[in-house]
Amino acid sequence: MTWFGPSPAKRRLMIGAVAASTMSLLLVPAGHAETAPATASPYSIVKLGMIPGATYSGATAINSAGEIVGGSGFGPGPLHATLWSPSAQEGAPYDVVDLAPTESNSDASDINDRGQIVGRAGNATKGGTQRAVVWSPPDVPGGSYTTTNLPSLDRYSWALGINNAGKIVGLSGGKAVVWSPPADPDGTYTITELGDGGAEAISENGLIAGNSSSGPVLWTPQQGSATYRMTELPVAADSDGTASDVNAAGEVVGISTNRETGLQTAVLWSASKAGGDYTSSPLPTLDSNYSHSAAINSWGDIAGISETYGVEQGVVWQRSGSGGDLTLIELGVPGGDDLPGTPRWSRAKGINDSGVVVGDGYDGVTDVALVWLPTHSLGSAQIYCNVDSNPPGTAEAFRYVAIRSGVTSRLSVYLDTGSTATKVMVGVYAGSLNGNPGALLTSGVISFPTAGSWNTVNVPPTTLRAGDYYWLAIAAPLKSGTIKFRDMPSGKGGATQTSAQRSLTLMGGLPKKWSPGARYNNSPASLYAAPGS
Repeated sequence: MTWFGPSPAKRRLMIGAVAASTMSLLLVPAGHAETAPATASPYSIVKLGMIPGATYSGATAINSAGEIVGGSGFGPGPLHATLWSPSAQEGAPYDVVDLAPTESNSDASDINDRGQIVGRAGNATKGGTQRAVVWSPPDVPGGSYTTTNLPSLDRYSWALGINNAGKIVGLSGGKAVVWSPPADPDGTYTITELGDGGAEAISENGLIAGNSSSGPVLWTPQQGSATYRMTELPVAADSDGTASDVNAAGEVVGISTNRETGLQTAVLWSASKAGGDYTSSPLPTLDSNYSHSAAINSWGDIAGISETYGVEQGVVWQRSGSGGDLTLIELGVPGGDDLPGTPRWSRAKGINDSGVVVGDGYDGVTDVALVWLPTHSLGSAQIYCNVDSNPPGTAEAFRYVAIRSGVTSRLSVYLDTGSTATKVMVGVYAGSLNGNPGALLTSGVISFPTAGSWNTVNVPPTTLRAGDYYWLAIAAPLKSGTIKFRDMPSGKGGATQTSAQRSLTLMGGLPKKWSPGARYNNSPASLYAAPGS
């Protein structure tokens, strides 16, 4: 999903890259969205800046390592595809890279965890030809990105999404297409037509969300073949729909618009079971019914826009609570001065599995790319729906990617109401090449934990680096009751593992050297590390 440049009044006419480029605007929906008060933002805003000489910028996507892509614009002239990477330099949180300095026009739509970036590039001197491209990261630090032109059905193509397997989706010649990477490094990509329209996004298990001439659709890969089954996503009879993103659970987000009133509403399409019928649900809004859901992460958190007092605001619908309900969070606007008739605004367009959000906003001077960072450094401050437990003396570690660099000295865990632990040990482990927790970096003990609440302890400070893997571990020591906590339902999350050591004591603490026990997929847990207060 890519939006750049136009005034706020025009932005509503550019909600879908596919809709704007291949068909009449498809807008969506059923029922009426309820207004809801927004939860206070647990995020801080960072302006990403732009390529030197540019006058505005916008970010569209972010990967697990915190690398961000989008574009930088030069006045009324061209865009340049842009990469923002977390920086190790003090006082410079992100390095900015022009991905296509020799192109007259380009922008980046998506990035996977391998650092591959997709988008489009074109040269106005060649009759307006627009090529779908993939930029591959350099083999050595400081090297240049390699640009590969993807096969095209005509002179207009656009790559919009990529997953970690390197599958790319987009549009070419008015068709939704999939580009498959070559098995041989020296081979070429192959292109497969899905049908009329365009493909917006692809999940890690190959589900593709997009739009056809009939409306929003989901393409599902068929096992053992190179074909896809198309499912039309439901919209109300008086409305149209546009799909923007999809996750591996098959949840699809986008917008709904009533054809008579023009009312645009953020919508979530979901099925109660794999292969089941899809239903459409409008998402809560601020004080206006205008909203748009742009992106969804693996855990079902959604980034987008909701209007308040006629001004666009970046928001997150965060999945939490015992029933997995969505909580609306207003992210805030960039700092600056409001000028008469031009209030500051923001739009959220991408979100990764750590809950880091990217987009753009107006700061009173120009449109600028933004990243909203959770105020914690590592882990998750959401209260998840699954109640998990471990017997006394057994630790469990959950793997995360650090959100920000810096010193952390405070650990917090949410304990379920059924927890009987009288002591709780918490700690941070480094990542390791073998995929297990490495060295114990810091730890502490919560001496009087409270069930049904967040519990926090100050720990010796340790330094984390954004984009690196770490593990957060919890345990109730022997003879201190059973710890019950919250995490993702089994098999639906990321890497977790229990310790092989089953007799951990309060005196001995968490193991200095982790011995792997059982492995699960329950991460993230309601567990995080933060800077000291």
